[in-house]
Amino acid sequence: KQWYQRRVRGLLYTPPLINYLQKDHVKQCRTNGFCVACSLSSLYDTVHIPNRGPCRPSAFIHNLKMIAKHFNFGRQEDAHEFLVHLRDRMIQQYLHSVGKSENCRKDTTPVHAVFGGRLVSTVTCSQCSSQSNTPETFLALSLD
Repeated sequence: KQWYQRRVRGLLYTPPLINYLQKDHVKQCRTNGFCVACSLSSLYDTVHIPNRGPCRPSAFIHNLKMIAKHFNFGRQEDAHEFLVHLRDRMIQQYLHSVGKSENCRKDTTPVHAVFGGRLVSTVTCSQCSSQSNTPETFLALSLD
């Protein structure tokens, strides 16, 4: 059960994400029902109550199927996969709350601003030495 708690706790200590959640998201959220971003913001507030004992991310436990349909509470799951689904759900809910379709550029969301980046691949022609640069956005960078 701790695989998801560590990932959620890590998000609670990501200052740019918390700034977005506390300042911007709360004002513009139009999600009915479970909202990943609102739940993170609420959990952040709960965790930072002085003299508070341990707390559980109950909203995430009870709504695990909304984050990833194939996840089951009480079963060992892949923590990285949980984080990817959580991030993707935040993007999906953000796009819905601002009235954009899921086909719009996802690299313009606040989630991408916090976790994403831009990689530029450069290929140099061996005959004429001209270069071709290809920019590519990413939310996860493999370190293989």
